[in-house]
Amino acid sequence: GGGAGLWLLHNDFKFIDCSFDSNSQHVATSGGKQHSGYGGGFQDGDSTNTKDKQLTIDHCTFNNNQAEKSGGALALETIQPWTVTGCTFHNNRANGTVNDQDGGGAIFIDSQSASFEASIADCDFDSNIADSERGTALYILSSSQSHITFDGSNTVTNKGERGSTITSQCGDLIVEGVAFGFQPLQGSSTVNNFRALELLDNSGTTINSCTFTGTGYTNNVPDGQAILSFAAKTISIDQSTFTDCGKAHNKYSIHSNSNSLVITSSTISCTNPAVSSSAILVDKFSKLQFIDSTIKDINASGNTGRSAGIMYNNNRRGNQNDCNVLISGSTFDNLLSGNGRAFLGRFARASRWSNCTIKNMPDGYYIITLGHLVQTHGDFLFDRLIFVNNTASCPGGGG
Repeated sequence: GGGAGLWLLHNDFKFIDCSFDSNSQHVATSGGKQHSGYGGGFQDGDSTNTKDKQLTIDHCTFNNNQAEKSGGALALETIQPWTVTGCTFHNNRANGTVNDQDGGGAIFIDSQSASFEASIADCDFDSNIADSERGTALYILSSSQSHITFDGSNTVTNKGERGSTITSQCGDLIVEGVAFGFQPLQGSSTVNNFRALELLDNSGTTINSCTFTGTGYTNNVPDGQAILSFAAKTISIDQSTFTDCGKAHNKYSIHSNSNSLVITSSTISCTNPAVSSSAILVDKFSKLQFIDSTIKDINASGNTGRSAGIMYNNNRRGNQNDCNVLISGSTFDNLLSGNGRAFLGRFARASRWSNCTIKNMPDGYYIITLGHLVQTHGDFLFDRLIFVNNTASCPGGGG
């Protein structure tokens, strides 16, 4: 299928050193229409006769391909393991904007509720566009049983394309060692208008040793300047750095509606605090763990009534029984915003704080603001917290 017009049955197939250049896939006007418009270069897995196969795509080039709906270069809808290795994706485009399945400037993936494993490695994604803004590099619609690895041998530097670099519904997506950054063409006046990850309902994502540098939006700024999560199951972030992710004071680098957000050994900071988004928003009662991590040098003074550091469910959404917060071994350094500069939270259950340092807070409103809806069971635990070199001007008897 796809723009190359291939129909491959039953057997496993390998594509090695192939070139897909300037192909296009349009929506069929007659006959089988269900998967037409997918895969500008190549599409596979649109029927029971074609989906049950293994694919290997090795050192192929996909340039200037276009799909009317999804997968500007590739649309992979098979249910057996596949690999994409050493490939180049340049200037491909997915034009679809009509429904939620439209997207994937380079690659569209749909496992059709199957359990399978797949990997993308050593690939170069350059200047691919999804008109829906869902997945300029990857758009993954996948079952909770699927496992996909996207590692740091891939390059995904944004050069001005708008939208999420990766949009995923994958049940187990592992993003490891990837550098998400912004580098416009030399002499270009292009501004950044992208986030790294958009995580959809029921997804599960592990982010290890990644860097997020200069992500965020300049125009028509949406939520989530580095990561936006809808009703995902789990998000785990470890040993990752977020630098200069967003310029809008009233937005957050990480905006989560996930059931579980665990951040360990990571840093969120800004090199120019005067133009910085706040760090983390958790927008419903859920599990939040912020462990051995740092938030520093953020000035979101225009963020009235919000935290520059972490804001936890100030809108009181979700099931109160899901409230589960642990802040441990972490540092909050030089933060400025309208309220709760380090942390602003509304709780339904007691939270736990231990071994944290709050330091170098310039003069401003409350540094930590904690409230609860009703009398909670158990104690709010503050264990071995250090406050050093802070200044506050707090009305109403606040400390």
